[in-house]
Amino acid sequence: MAWDDTIRAGERIQVTDTVTFAPAEGWGLVRGFRTMDVTAGGERSLHESAVINDGVTFFVQTRDWTGTPRAAARPGHQDHDDAERREGFHVSTRP
Repeated sequence: MAWDDTIRAGERIQVTDTVTFAPAEGWGLVRGFRTMDVTAGGERSLHESAVINDGVTFFVQTRDWTGTPRAAARPGHQDHDDAERREGFHVSTRP
C-alpha cells in the first residue's frame, strides 16, 4: 500500500482542542489531523497521532488526567499504562 502524506513547513498536528505540535518539514503524517483538516463528522483531533521520518516514529497519545500538573511532574511519578511497557525508546516527562 503506497503512503505519502508529507508535512510541509508551518503545518501543525492537532493533538487536542487546545494542544498542537509542529513536526519538522519532510516528516510523514501516519495518524492524526492537521489543524486545517476538516472531516465529515466534525472531528478535530484523534486520541493518537503519529509522524515518521527515516525509521523514527514520534507517537502522541492523549487521555484524561484528574491530577494536578505538579503531581504529574513529581519525581518517581509513573504512569502504569501499557505504552510504558512497550519495547523501544520512550520519552519521559520527569523533571
